[in-house]
Formats: sequence, C-alpha cells, structure tokens
Amino acid sequence: MPDMYSKMFLSFLATLSHVIFIVGQLVQSYWLASNVQNSRVSELDLIAVYTGIGLSLSMFLVLRSFFVVRLGLGASQSIFSILLSSLSRAPMSFYDSTPLGRILSRVSSDLSVVDLDVAFKFTAAVGTTMNTYAIL
Repeated sequence: MPDMYSKMFLSFLATLSHVIFIVGQLVQSYWLASNVQNSRVSELDLIAVYTGIGLSLSMFLVLRSFFVVRLGLGASQSIFSILLSSLSRAPMSFYDSTPLGRILSRVSSDLSVVDLDVAFKFTAAVGTTMNTYAIL
C-alpha cells in the first residue's frame, strides 16, 4: 500500500511540475508583452528577466522528466517481477517447445518498450493535454 501512495505522489509531483512550467510560460510571455514597449525597462533587463524565467522553467521540466522516469522505473520493475515469477512457474513442456533465445528476446523487447516508450508517450500525452487546456 505505501508503494501505491509513492506512485500517486510522484504522479502529483510530475503534474505539479508541468503546471508550474505552463504558468511560468504564461508569466514569461506576459512579462515580455507588457514591458517590450516600456521605456523604463532597459533591453538588458528585459532579456535578463526573460532568460531567468526560462532557465527556472527548464528546471521544472527536468524535475517533471525525473518524476516520470521514476514512475516508469517502478512500472518496469513491477512488470519484470511478475514476468519472472510467471516464467519460473511455467511447466517444463513450455521450455521444451520454446527456445530460450526467443524467451529472452521477448522479455527484453517488452521491457524495452516499457522503459522507453511508455514514459515518453505518457509525458507527451499529459503535457499536450495540459498545454491545450492552458491555451483555452
């Protein structure tokens, strides 16, 4: 049960990091739009604040990626342990009819998909959805 709460917490942190990124983009755009014609703000100040906001936003993107990778790692470990348990309980006739190389190839390709594709597609889906709502 504590593992479920840690996954929910990581999901919350990933979502919060992306929400902060979206709000930061809005603040960055507002700053540039409101002060580009302001004669009291120098060009250097304008660029410095815009760059500072952009750099802080990149930290939130890195945090979001970290949280999503941690979630993907947990999913991969869970799938691997279930898969290994199933393979160890398989009857001997399964190993007689299925070459070991085919089993290893299938296991490694399935885990590769979970490790690489699922986390990337999850991040893209959630990020695109949130960006779309932010535009509306």
